[in-house]
Amino acid sequence: MWAALNASGCDWQLTAVAITSLLVTIAALEWCRRLRRQNRHLLTALNNMSEGLCLFDASARLILCNDRYMEMYGLSPEHTKPGCSLRDLLEERKRANTFIGKRGSRRRSSAGRSWKQRSQAFVRASRQCSRP
Repeated sequence: MWAALNASGCDWQLTAVAITSLLVTIAALEWCRRLRRQNRHLLTALNNMSEGLCLFDASARLILCNDRYMEMYGLSPEHTKPGCSLRDLLEERKRANTFIGKRGSRRRSSAGRSWKQRSQAFVRASRQCSRP
């Protein structure tokens, strides 16, 4: 029987590979759809917060920030793109006159402070500007 089917031009191995590939593709598309939905939910939650939020990685590079943060500090989306450095973000806040700090005063260099100390100081400064 198999010999007759193969002789008639049906290659069952090729068909099995095609079906497997199709199933893997469908599973990957479903996974992507779920991931997009979760990202949409996360962005909706972030952008409906009453407080500004920004998240940095260990290298002080921006991972994400919500719309409220940009609104609070007068920043545009082009200045808050992922990968932007904390220093660049604070410089932009200085230009927008939304940076809390004494002009001309030199604070202790951040080189002597840990990432945790720098991020805690940043969070304290950000909380001063949050709305209820």
